[in-house]
Amino acid sequence: MFEIMSQAIQLESQGEDIIHLEIGDTSSEASPGLLESFASTPVNPGMLGYSPSAGEFSLRDRLVQLHNSEKQSVLGVENVAILPANAAVTHLLSLLTDPGDAVLLMDPCFPTYRLAAEYLELDIIDVPLRRKDGYSLDLARVLKYVESSNSLAVVLIDSPSNPAGIAHPIDQLSELARACEKHSVALIIDETYRNLVYQSEPNSHGLSESIIWIYSISKDSGAPGMRIGSVVGPQELVSKVADLTSLTFSCSPKYFQVVASKYLTNPMIDLKEKQNAYRQRIEKITHRVREESIFAVAPSNSSIYLWIDISRSGLESRDFAQRLLNEKKLAVCPGDGFGPSGRDHIRITVAGSSNRLEEGIDRFLAFSTEQHFSNGV
Repeated sequence: MFEIMSQAIQLESQGEDIIHLEIGDTSSEASPGLLESFASTPVNPGMLGYSPSAGEFSLRDRLVQLHNSEKQSVLGVENVAILPANAAVTHLLSLLTDPGDAVLLMDPCFPTYRLAAEYLELDIIDVPLRRKDGYSLDLARVLKYVESSNSLAVVLIDSPSNPAGIAHPIDQLSELARACEKHSVALIIDETYRNLVYQSEPNSHGLSESIIWIYSISKDSGAPGMRIGSVVGPQELVSKVADLTSLTFSCSPKYFQVVASKYLTNPMIDLKEKQNAYRQRIEKITHRVREESIFAVAPSNSSIYLWIDISRSGLESRDFAQRLLNEKKLAVCPGDGFGPSGRDHIRITVAGSSNRLEEGIDRFLAFSTEQHFSNGV
């Protein structure tokens, strides 16, 4: 993604009109409530000082209140640590594993999981999402590994999924949590896109409090650059996450944490309109790609992404993305970084200007038509 983006920016510097659908940057649609929180929070010397490594108490308290309300749990501030979500992935894996242990990932999944696992010298077990069943979770296969693998230490799942845009049913996650607890396997659920789910979910009551949750005040609020994420989980583990934060980057910026805490007093006030806009864009583009090209699209029910199967082009994802950038000045994200199944996929984002998004899809469809892609021809 960043290779394509870098090339796209270079082409823009040469005067080319590039449309960016490669990165999920929602900052152009930042929450008015969040912007108001910034406007009403003065910058003073106190805001430039150190923050506790576990995070500001007010932010942790607000996050755990929201978590308890959503998950019907009774956790406390001691169960929450503040840090960027990407750092949370690496911190958690380093605390929960030793080199040679296995981590089970969904295929496809957020690339940081794989990069962190490789860095920590872990064995990766890929369980493909069920492509023919709407990229759903292959729960039976996951449970088989949990119940039979002696080396499995962690199951890490993103729900909603980045890149597939699929929120997995609560009852499946609950069954997985019970199995992981029974077999002493840690379960990490990354729910960064939890506020961008477009289908109603049943009540979360009954989810095990042994689950480790990652969340980020990022895409849903239109502030990915704030890097304010959180881990919610067992107290002993969370305290170690805070220790690692102290070791690696001391603390998250106090000012951003104070702003986030203020914003989270009423985070949903302006979210419904954004949810509706993203849902409508996803539905419209999905219909167009299915009707006007030979490519298949995952039936996204959440997030800001569409996962497009380009296997009938006969090109691998990087070649497809490179040609699309060179010939149509359209930047998309190659799928191979998301897992083995991504070699014949690309990911596009529906965030940003709706007009530019429409033009980008026009370019994508024109490229597909002009190349006469059919079974690799």
